[in-house]
Amino acid sequence: MRISLTAISMRDWLLVAALAMSASAAAAQSAPGAVEFHVKPDGGQPFTSSDPSVRPQLGRPGKPQWATGGFEPGFWLSTSGSAERPFATLYQAQLAVRELLRTKGMPEGGIRVVVHGGLYRLTQPLEFVPEDSGTPDLPVVYTAAPGEKPIVSGGLPITGWRNLSAATPGLPSAAVGHVWVATAPEIGAATLDFRQLYVNGTKAVRARSPNGDDFHRMVEWDLVNRQAIVDSKDVGEWRNLKRVEMVLHESWVISFLRIESISVEGPKARITFQEPERDLVFSHPYPWPRNTDPYYFANALEFLDQAGEWYLDYRAGLVYYWPRAGEDMATAQVVAPRLETLVRIEGSVDRPVHDIQFKGLNFEDSTWLRPTQAGLVPLQAGQYFVQPAYRIQGGIPQQPTLDNLGWSARPPAAVYLMGASRILFERCTFRNTASAALDLHYATSKNQIVGCVFHGIGGNGMQIGRFSEQGLEAHLPYRVADERELSLNDRVANSYFRDCGNEDWGSTAIAAGFPRGLVIEHNEIVEMPYSGISVGWGWTPQENAMRDNKILYNRIHQYMQRMGDGGGIYVLSNQTPSEIRGNYVFDLRHSPVGDPSSMIYLDEGSSGFLVKDNLTDRNVFFKNRNGEGNRWENTGTDGPLGLKGAPGSEGAAGLEPAFRDLLQ
Repeated sequence: MRISLTAISMRDWLLVAALAMSASAAAAQSAPGAVEFHVKPDGGQPFTSSDPSVRPQLGRPGKPQWATGGFEPGFWLSTSGSAERPFATLYQAQLAVRELLRTKGMPEGGIRVVVHGGLYRLTQPLEFVPEDSGTPDLPVVYTAAPGEKPIVSGGLPITGWRNLSAATPGLPSAAVGHVWVATAPEIGAATLDFRQLYVNGTKAVRARSPNGDDFHRMVEWDLVNRQAIVDSKDVGEWRNLKRVEMVLHESWVISFLRIESISVEGPKARITFQEPERDLVFSHPYPWPRNTDPYYFANALEFLDQAGEWYLDYRAGLVYYWPRAGEDMATAQVVAPRLETLVRIEGSVDRPVHDIQFKGLNFEDSTWLRPTQAGLVPLQAGQYFVQPAYRIQGGIPQQPTLDNLGWSARPPAAVYLMGASRILFERCTFRNTASAALDLHYATSKNQIVGCVFHGIGGNGMQIGRFSEQGLEAHLPYRVADERELSLNDRVANSYFRDCGNEDWGSTAIAAGFPRGLVIEHNEIVEMPYSGISVGWGWTPQENAMRDNKILYNRIHQYMQRMGDGGGIYVLSNQTPSEIRGNYVFDLRHSPVGDPSSMIYLDEGSSGFLVKDNLTDRNVFFKNRNGEGNRWENTGTDGPLGLKGAPGSEGAAGLEPAFRDLLQ
């Protein structure tokens, strides 16, 4: 085999050649059955001169490579990926699979990659391409070793903590002696910037004022000068002012607004925001600004005044943290997220990635820095404005009653799929992500998410199908000439969503844009700041790409804890025919903004829904500007009482008995 070094690096050439050899050997040992590769964190590392597994190939010390003026390498990696000589990284195992498929084809018994327990820290996303695919009968399986817990992390550890016993400029006097400080991680010569910190797996609180669930209240909005006016006693002379954010609570969204300047005028203070969020927050008509909007300030050392709070002094490269009770900073595992996306599964409409299964893997510690770099002004369900939205009169030809226009973008996800078919995530865990956890974006079909856990998610637990990114105005119906571009017949079942949307409170457990044939069934959804399930986009009764969606037998409770104008199940636009059936929705909370919410909410343009046999603990339902063809049957407090059975019991909404262990 000859590969020009003008096409790939020497390191990559070595890896491809070595894994081709080890994969062929593994195939020979396992034929005619399955081929199995193993991965362990302490397995054979590739291409280090001190690694005894790297040996020169006898009789081939290297030869000139005239195209580059260098030498074709003459070294091979002897680690085979066997249980006795495992690979050290998922990337090594992935290339072993790819080379086996390329050189030998799919073995008679298929391919399994056994991932052993331990921590796999990624320095760049793990990317799956069409050449990594299996077949419908023999999918490639990446599975946790029995009884073991492999963690795929996009984070970096922070060590070397020391107690801050002396007064420090900006640090509240009450914090002296309680706060610990460490040097922030560096990437190259730059300090790592991050917005989340995890201590022993638990998210710490970015220093804020006021604390907890308390808020300041707006005094008024100066729309002419595009400034926020607040009570002057709520502001101070904060160091690193341009790193301080005003976190504004507006009904169903919160905005992260970086401060440019503050000017005090007696009892009032004028706050000017940085661009582009200044333009964005003063332009969008929905949700409208109100003089009583709650808000808090975040990200100043001056706010670090209670246990569990932290602050990154980016200029000085220092991290400050006040430990919670029982946390020992000498032994605590402290992690800052580094990578925005951990895994990308990306094909195309014509060449999808297909037939790969992930079982029992844990994905953790992803970052998202847009709010730090450009602020964040959301539209809904985690989708955020990228151009100023504005009021219009006279509507548009497709929708004469429309009174505003807007364009939005899609937040990132820790695990991202595009051009992917028959991908399975089974009993995987997604935890501690800054934005969305799992995204089935574009040209996805027949993918299944079964028995997974989503916990401590900053944005949406799952995002499915296109919304209005890529230049589509938010109120226009999404229509396609090639239906393969859609999210088609994907399924989310028997999964447990808890504490999603803990960064962007306007996010949901499951948010779907324009899906077709989507099935969301038998999931448990709890502790949500906003809606539990949101399906639909466009705010239009016009025919569009959506239809045949089913929201079945889900158990949704403790939702709307922070936001307003939502529901346990929220849908919009024409989805004829679709159904909402067999769900148990209860324990609706009351938002601090006071905006009412509901159990099941059919918002603008909702058409073609059968809402049948759902049980709720209150008869609170919203129907806003609905289209035609909606039918409501046997839904409310008199719905089927059997749905209320114990979680995981036969006949109850929520997890089916085989998945009851996820609640433990």
